[in-house]
Amino acid sequence: MLDKSKLESLGILVPFAVKLVPSIGGIILFGNKKTRSRICPDARLSCARFRGIDKSEFLYRRF
Repeated sequence: MLDKSKLESLGILVPFAVKLVPSIGGIILFGNKKTRSRICPDARLSCARFRGIDKSEFLYRRF
């Protein structure tokens, strides 16, 4: 289970004024669709999985 300190160390939560709030990355990864489209409507996420350690051969790619 992730607690507030772990989420903060990962950059998912950031300090703002006197409380922790989601970072832009946190919103893109974990926010609901309405919030994502309001705050960062043009954001896109690309993911890839590679064979080995040299990133020359894709096992899986999604855009």
